[in-house]
Amino acid sequence: MNLYYFYALDCVRIVYCGYTQNLSERLRKHIKGTGAQITMRSSPVSILAVSYMSLPNVDMAIEMEAHFAKFIANVFNRETTISYKRYSMDSEPSYRFKLTYPALNDFIVLS
Repeated sequence: MNLYYFYALDCVRIVYCGYTQNLSERLRKHIKGTGAQITMRSSPVSILAVSYMSLPNVDMAIEMEAHFAKFIANVFNRETTISYKRYSMDSEPSYRFKLTYPALNDFIVLS
């Protein structure tokens, strides 16, 4: 099992959600404008939420990232984006396999 962090950044135009195994380094890259194409164009203003969990592989982390983005869209009533897809309150992530944990209310919302 590997520890993965899931985070939501309030950017100028959108909420960006991502995952990483090294949270401090990944956030540093987003702040410098080298973290993702979205955060290069729309600078992070604050961290909205952070969660972490142990998962068996990166495929599960990618799947959990979609759950997290949908959860954040609902909590903040705003469109969210991950590297390859946008979520609104109406959209549902497409799942390649059944994710049995954790409950979405286990995420920690910071603001």
